[in-house]
Amino acid sequence: MRRLALGDVHGSYKALMDVLEKASFSDEDELFFVGDVADGYPDVFECLHFFLGLKKFRPVIGNHDIWLQNYLSARESSTAWLNQGGWHTVKSVGKAGKREMLMLAEYLASWPYVIDTGREFIMHGGPAGFSQDELLLIGGIRRHTYEKQEFGSAGFDIVWDRTYLMNHLQGEERSIAKRVVIGHTPVGSKPYVSDDGLLVALDTGCGWDGRLTLFDLDTGRSWQSGQSEKFYPGHNPRGIC
Repeated sequence: MRRLALGDVHGSYKALMDVLEKASFSDEDELFFVGDVADGYPDVFECLHFFLGLKKFRPVIGNHDIWLQNYLSARESSTAWLNQGGWHTVKSVGKAGKREMLMLAEYLASWPYVIDTGREFIMHGGPAGFSQDELLLIGGIRRHTYEKQEFGSAGFDIVWDRTYLMNHLQGEERSIAKRVVIGHTPVGSKPYVSDDGLLVALDTGCGWDGRLTLFDLDTGRSWQSGQSEKFYPGHNPRGIC
């Protein structure tokens, strides 16, 4: 069994299938996901159903996923969300009936803010100034199918945080001694791994014109899909359907 971590998918089911095939992924592998299955490319529904069928899938929630969750449970659709790829997600999940939409909202609500694997913390954005003990508590918070997003709440801060990565890139000391694995902030064409290995950033732009990254947490090996835009020619990931 391998312990694999997957970067932000953003509805690019074809990129997801491509990178898993390249890595010879099997059901015996444990697959951690740093969040953001939604928004950008048109196959969010297909991605969710694929994840539902995995035996050892361990996701954390992303900010785009919370927008989707709120739409599925309460039909909330803010302009900010729709203009960041939400239009494509609305069209994709429109394939589901009302009962299935609620089931998907409940499924997303089961995704925690933080996973502590014992060896690393996995989250979407970053620790946002929280200590390791606080991250353990935040990881145990029971989430709901509708989630009001408020600045200053633990969940909001975790899924939106970019300061931990930015501070590290600027040479500032990190506050977490354990390895932290994140997505959310595009880091270029390749995943970012700090020199000491204690920070791994996996968003390589799959939701735009980049690739999807899969990372082996134990060996440091990574695989990447082809470019999302080439799987979906003519598709504007932030455009209106």
